Amino acid sequence: QLKILTANKWAWYAGAALLSAMRVSPAVALVTGMALTLTLGNPCAKDTAKASKYILQYAIVLLGFGLEIGTVLRTGLHSSYITLTSISFTLCAGYAIGRVFNIGKDIAVLISGGTAICGGSAIAALAPAIGASRSDTAIALAVVFLLNAAALVLFPQVGHMLGMNQESFGLWSAMAIHD
Repeated sequence: QLKILTANKWAWYAGAALLSAMRVSPAVALVTGMALTLTLGNPCAKDTAKASKYILQYAIVLLGFGLEIGTVLRTGLHSSYITLTSISFTLCAGYAIGRVFNIGKDIAVLISGGTAICGGSAIAALAPAIGASRSDTAIALAVVFLLNAAALVLFPQVGHMLGMNQESFGLWSAMAIHD
């Protein structure tokens, strides 16, 4: 019976809607989704790939509607030097690490860009611009998503161990966790 249920994409949609309504933490939702997909498979792989692109875009736009423009401008101006420095450092470090480990140029550029800017969205924008293959793009997405998933789970514990205040933890998380 479980095999019949897990092969039904509508059962997966219902389960996803139910989990979304439960308002669990993003880390728990991410780990649960990964565990279910790895153990039971994903009968909706095509639908998921297509929908995730648009859902991510809509979520970012809707998130922006919840912010005050004055706060965004003040924060942006206040942190522009941090942003410029961290992006530059990450792109250069990624390039150097790629050369040291003899990683393909496209994969190194995609992972560096995804790490420096905003994860999967940056990779999706960079891939066609540099003519990256689908396999290089998939590898870069997997690496960045796995690193972000690990950060979602580990960062709160590390932040507490280091005694970080909310502002420091928020800045650190914002610079390191993208998706």
